[in-house]
Amino acid sequence: MVVQPPDGPLEDGSDLAQLWNEALEDFKGKTKLDLTKFQFKSMEEAIASTQEQQQSFGSFRHDKGKVDAVRSAFGNNLAVIQKIVNGAKMAADAASVFPPAIPGTALMTAFTYVFQTFKDVKADYDRVAGFFNEMGSFLDRISMLEEKSPKLSPFERCVRKVFASMLTLCGIAADYKGKGRFRKWLHNLKDGSGDPALTGAYGAMEDAISKLGEAVGVATLRTAIEIKETTTRLDGKTDDILHDTSEIKSLSKETNQGMSVLREGVEHIDMRMDVVQTSITSMETTVTQVGGRLESQFESHNAIIVSKLDALLKQSAPQGGQDGSKQKQKEQQGAKSKGDAAGKKHRALAQVRRHFSDGAEARKKVKLQRDEIADTLVPGTATWIFENEQYKAWIEGQQRVLWLSGTAGTGKTYLANSIALDVEKNHHTDKTSVAHFFFREDSDDLRNFRNALRCSVLQIAEKNSAYCETVAAEISKSVDEEPWNQFFAERFPAKSDAHLYLVLDGVDEAHEDDQAVMAELFNQISKEQLNIHVLFTSRPELKSLFVGTPPTSIEITKDLIAKDMKKLIEERVRKLPRVRKFHRHTRRRIEDKLMRSADGMLYIEHMLRRLSSIGRESAVLKDLERDMPTSLESLYGLLLSECQKGRTPKQYETLRTLFAMLAFSKRQLTLDEASDLIKLTDPDTTFDIEDEVIGRSARILELGQERDDEEENADDDEKAEDSDHAGEEASAEVIDESGKTPLTFQERSLREYFRAINVEDDGLRTPPARAHLIIFELLVTILCDPTVAKGQDGKEPRLRDYATFFWLHHFLEIDLDEISDEQFCRALTGLKRILENENNVALVFEKLHPPDYEALEKNLSYLAKFKIWFEHAPQSPTLDETTKAWTIRFADAPQKATLDLAHGHIENWFHTQYFNDALWSFWFAKHALLLAGADIDKEWTTKKDVLQVIEYFPDIEKTADAYRAIANVLQRRQQNEDAIEFCEKGLVMEPTSTMSHFRTFWIKALSKRRIGLALNEKAEEEEENEENGEEAASGDVQEKTKPKDDEDEGDSGSDSGSDSGSDSGSEESGDDEEKTGDEGKGKSEEEDDDDDEPGPGAPYFEEAMKIIGEAFVILPPDWKNDVELVKCAEGITLLRALCESDLKRPEDALKSYQEHRNIRPDVDTMNGKDLDYNASVKDWEDDPSGFFDLLESWTQPERNRYCEYLFTYDYWDEAESVDNIERYARLAGQRGVDCVEKWYLDYVKSLRRGSAKAAVPMCELATVYRIAAHDNKKSIDMMDKVLNMEFKHEDLDSLEDVLLDLRLELADLLFTEFRGTTDPKQKLALYERVKKLPNLRTSADDGPAQANDDDWNESQTAVMVALMTRTVGSSIEYQQMLERSFKTCVEGLTDSVGYNDNVSFRLLAKVLACVPGLGRDAQIALSCQFSVTDTSVNYGDDDDDDDSKEEETKTINDDKNKVNGQEKTETNGVTDSHEEKANGTATEPAAATKEQQPTIIETTTTITATVMVDEKTPISDATAEVADQIAKLTVSAEDDKEDLVPEDDRWLWCDGDCDLDFCDWSKGKIYFCIQCANCDLNEECYQKRLKMNAGEPNSYWRSWCGQDHNYVRGPINGWRGVKNGVMRIGEEQLPFKEWLRGLREERWPKAWETFWRNEAFLSNVI
Repeated sequence: MVVQPPDGPLEDGSDLAQLWNEALEDFKGKTKLDLTKFQFKSMEEAIASTQEQQQSFGSFRHDKGKVDAVRSAFGNNLAVIQKIVNGAKMAADAASVFPPAIPGTALMTAFTYVFQTFKDVKADYDRVAGFFNEMGSFLDRISMLEEKSPKLSPFERCVRKVFASMLTLCGIAADYKGKGRFRKWLHNLKDGSGDPALTGAYGAMEDAISKLGEAVGVATLRTAIEIKETTTRLDGKTDDILHDTSEIKSLSKETNQGMSVLREGVEHIDMRMDVVQTSITSMETTVTQVGGRLESQFESHNAIIVSKLDALLKQSAPQGGQDGSKQKQKEQQGAKSKGDAAGKKHRALAQVRRHFSDGAEARKKVKLQRDEIADTLVPGTATWIFENEQYKAWIEGQQRVLWLSGTAGTGKTYLANSIALDVEKNHHTDKTSVAHFFFREDSDDLRNFRNALRCSVLQIAEKNSAYCETVAAEISKSVDEEPWNQFFAERFPAKSDAHLYLVLDGVDEAHEDDQAVMAELFNQISKEQLNIHVLFTSRPELKSLFVGTPPTSIEITKDLIAKDMKKLIEERVRKLPRVRKFHRHTRRRIEDKLMRSADGMLYIEHMLRRLSSIGRESAVLKDLERDMPTSLESLYGLLLSECQKGRTPKQYETLRTLFAMLAFSKRQLTLDEASDLIKLTDPDTTFDIEDEVIGRSARILELGQERDDEEENADDDEKAEDSDHAGEEASAEVIDESGKTPLTFQERSLREYFRAINVEDDGLRTPPARAHLIIFELLVTILCDPTVAKGQDGKEPRLRDYATFFWLHHFLEIDLDEISDEQFCRALTGLKRILENENNVALVFEKLHPPDYEALEKNLSYLAKFKIWFEHAPQSPTLDETTKAWTIRFADAPQKATLDLAHGHIENWFHTQYFNDALWSFWFAKHALLLAGADIDKEWTTKKDVLQVIEYFPDIEKTADAYRAIANVLQRRQQNEDAIEFCEKGLVMEPTSTMSHFRTFWIKALSKRRIGLALNEKAEEEEENEENGEEAASGDVQEKTKPKDDEDEGDSGSDSGSDSGSDSGSEESGDDEEKTGDEGKGKSEEEDDDDDEPGPGAPYFEEAMKIIGEAFVILPPDWKNDVELVKCAEGITLLRALCESDLKRPEDALKSYQEHRNIRPDVDTMNGKDLDYNASVKDWEDDPSGFFDLLESWTQPERNRYCEYLFTYDYWDEAESVDNIERYARLAGQRGVDCVEKWYLDYVKSLRRGSAKAAVPMCELATVYRIAAHDNKKSIDMMDKVLNMEFKHEDLDSLEDVLLDLRLELADLLFTEFRGTTDPKQKLALYERVKKLPNLRTSADDGPAQANDDDWNESQTAVMVALMTRTVGSSIEYQQMLERSFKTCVEGLTDSVGYNDNVSFRLLAKVLACVPGLGRDAQIALSCQFSVTDTSVNYGDDDDDDDSKEEETKTINDDKNKVNGQEKTETNGVTDSHEEKANGTATEPAAATKEQQPTIIETTTTITATVMVDEKTPISDATAEVADQIAKLTVSAEDDKEDLVPEDDRWLWCDGDCDLDFCDWSKGKIYFCIQCANCDLNEECYQKRLKMNAGEPNSYWRSWCGQDHNYVRGPINGWRGVKNGVMRIGEEQLPFKEWLRGLREERWPKAWETFWRNEAFLSNVI
């Protein structure tokens, strides 16, 4: 008799294969990991890979054993899985059932992926460890079958089913983690609610485990029976057994080893076999008992898991706390970089990205939308549109605008996405561009048409380099044109061969004004037949916006999407875990019912989720018998009625308020804000918002992504694990961050349903006017109620930020005609509370800086609303008399209602202690007065402007604190003398506290120092002007701007120690040294080594020192016990150090810095800039060890902050401190290198792994290796690491110049190694290495950077590679490389943009210098690098002053006139490189020079009246048109001025030791190196280089260029620039276009003919 497993037969192989395939596909969809290509074939491989990655991760995120716990749990599970696979021997026969991947190895890969996904968040470690450990305990039980499992197909299928269900859970877990919803995964796993997919997967796993337990019991019984039968047979054949003892022993040994786990069971069964043989009923009972025991064990195990998950959920519950959102510090734009043609595309794209950066957030959100669409799109749907005739006409260009119109839920967005994908894939070419934008009503970024245009420009520019460069040229102009015309209409005109396909989804969700604008533009496109093909989607209501005939439209009807609806139903029925288990006839019943009732795709989604939540098949059938909702709106009503059932009255009101807030809020609310709202509505409620979202309101509300990349990057970059509690702090922060998750309705149509005007009285919806009233009252309570404003736990409500920004918006939305008198009174009372500054609302505004005051100044429409309400107030029968009197006071002048707020701001100003707070209080006070119509000036830069505000309210008492606050504002506006006056007024008054006068002394000393600095600066300007023969300029320019929190240079509170973020004296500790750029360093830097005098400002510095001394005198003996006094003392001590530095007393300054540290030796109180001042207090060249001693005395957090400042600020400014560190490292030798290496790498480790901030310090470390350690190999290795890092788009924008320069520097090093080696194999290896030099990526999704042929053709390094090819390659390759680069240069000089011609000229000069006979042309090309050679192209705007141009031109002409009239003979330069000389392959003989003299490409020109096209062809042979062009030229002084490109596009500098920069030829000749990637030398540094070539030691701390390099010298002799497209060389006048034509068509081909005829490398051997 064959015993089957209980509950009928298990699924057959085909069903299991389908199950496994679905699990693999599901895992791939959620994690993007294809397990069919798994890399781990054993547990050991998986563990090794995980440990390798974990070690890298742990180097900067060690977690005190938590990582090890997770890894151990994870590893144990993999080991168990491997045992099961080996024991069951499924590897061979599983291939037929599971063809995509073997289950065990796939599960190892899946577990590894989940582990790697989880490991980035510390707070999840414990939770993951708990889950894996409990899962491991189950697998441990199964592992007892290691190498002993029965060879039964049903048993193996049960095991595989468990694996498949576990794999599904891994996929869901990774998906949740990727979306930042790990807590929700745990919660749902615990109680089985919320996510049907997770519930079904977990239920499937439990079911599989249960069936496996039963199978184990049955298999055990079967094995026992077989053993007994074998024993019986053995008893009957004793002789045979004895005959073959060895075989018996072997069999016994195998049996003992194979059945060790069942030995006791066998003995027991042997004793009772008679019972088994006589009673099958008894056997069945035994089976039942065994299965029951196993089932009990599994249930016990599951209970443990549930209990553990419950505890984990409690541990991970969000903690209350202030929303400590950080303002992300944007990196400054990089310093100017020399042009490299290969970088012009990336540079142009970076320029476009920077210009349109305000659309970056919108673009990011659009990308997220498309990702979500891709995840939920049912294959085979949204394709009917491609067969539509109207669509075909649009795609073929027969009509310009096509409108897809449909009601809510008809799949318009999915259609738009499919169309965008199709056009991108099948129609995108070099001449055809594609862009898309998805408008969304619930996000202001996605409602703005301007953002849609900006996102579209970025999309086009990233794929179309010609368009990108044109846009870059356009935005370089100062003219602010209409973006549509500038970047779309003019770029894709009717007669152009360029086309644009623009897909816009949800146009009706844009702002109403923008909808009208778009309607007009669509008409313009059709009328003018622009080559812009627009497809947009919206609801039918948009038709009213079109004047005349609306665009061609396709109305999306049920008939059109019927096939899609059917596919959607089939897919969801097959996937939904509960519905898929229904009988076939039930599933078919559901499909039929939905097809009849549904009016769109969204209806189907909601209804199927609803049926799945019902769960039981019988209940679903009963529900289907009822009448289904007839539309999406009626379905929403059904969902709300079900959500409302069983609520208490208080819960009902709370939920209704929540829905009203979500429906009418001005921005998305976060989970924390929603929690605050619920607590404010019902303080005693047990209503939990997260439970609601995943429970009863799961079909209405949803949570978005918890943290965006910017927040995560900013947080991680700021954190450095400097304490033992870093792990706990990180965990707490992760938990706190979960509260920032957006809470929204599931779709726009549902939000609109809640925003309906006519709603039921007893439902969960609220009419608009009443909803805005409810919200307004709530916000007033938050702002004005002191108990709410502070919170029961002392923490401010997280809704306060929203209240501050939007209270007025909601008040203005309240329709007076739609509310009752009682509601009117409540709203007006709330308005009065805010405008009367109840609970000092003004202070909240000052802290959070809402834009209302400025916005209201520009838009006074709110006054009309105020006036209506104020005039209506006397008519109210229930309004209290106090409020009536208040409204009467402002009825005729409602703008004066803000006077009380202005009064509050001034009082706050007079009582504030801190510098920034005082400035903000004053700013708000002034603007509140302006808003109230006060007769005061808008300026606030003089004493008069400040006094106007002070004197407006004479009732406010002016205490010593008030005078200090006034002085603070004055000194911040550079009115230092007036500031001192008010300080002295305050100091003669009775102080409110010691700290009050101490701070006043501080401001007085600060003002004195500023006066001294101003005098020194003026003296320097006068000296400089005197040297230049100019008159000193006079007058101050004051910047009118809003105050900024980061104005204070030395704002230590921003990043120092444990006091960071506190509003305290520490915040000001370095502040306050000024706002004037680098003046804080005084005159202690190396550029002032020749001037040891402190300048005319010295008396003021001395006075400041005296005032600081007076401040310390008033401190009480126990002042160190007062934290605020301590912080003030620290700040003023830093000020003293600065004054001592100004006075050229570096040693005293160093002592003051140390005294500052000694005040609180256990607290790091200096920020990065303070530390930079400390390190830069003197030039350490004579004592480099002292510099390293100083920095080694700092703590590691201090050095990290110092590095943060260096690489975030100093590097992007002058890089003075960064260069000094490299200089000191070289002077200090190995110790210096070791210190800098450690400090920079420690800083890099403190950053988030992969942070873009690591690029700069790693680049600088590579420089240290090269310059200080003379270790080119380490330098090259470090550069490789940087160039192969993965960067995001926003990172590439800020690092573009850094990476381009690094690539050139790496090329220089590799070329130097190439020239220095005599090993052919090594030369070849270096040659191949340079050819594969990493290039910039233009996409965050790209893999490791790869060299691009087009980029190489445009790069200065192309010449370098060509020269290397000349040595190790063939001459044919050499010519091909130069031909490609020559062609690229010519194309760059003849395109429609000119802003990048500079880099093309420079590359062309190099290319020409490498070909014999083109030396003169090389010099001409180099001479043209600053010039406008084609007036018809766009070079952008030049902001140069005309007078300065005249002066520069005069200087040039004076120099050129020295050679006019002098006849000289031309000597064409040669291009022999050092390599050619060494190998004897020079194509032309070198000029007679010294052995060390490099070859210079230079010419002198015979000056005659005849203009020369080239060396031999006179202009008389040129065209008559060219002759006429020259004849029209005049020689007036005005016409003699040369045409220069904008200064920003022609900025270069000498790479020697002089730091000379230049933007024209007025500063002398330049030697452009042919071998270096991008090196220029002026005459002085060139001569020094020659001496170094000859063996003379270099006295400078770094070297430049290379040994025996060759150069092109510019400008060519007699160069007088380019005017109106004509080059002027002495008396010669040559049209640029004619020169370029002759070069391209005649001289270039001729030169290569000469090249191939040349046999100069041959010589007689006699």
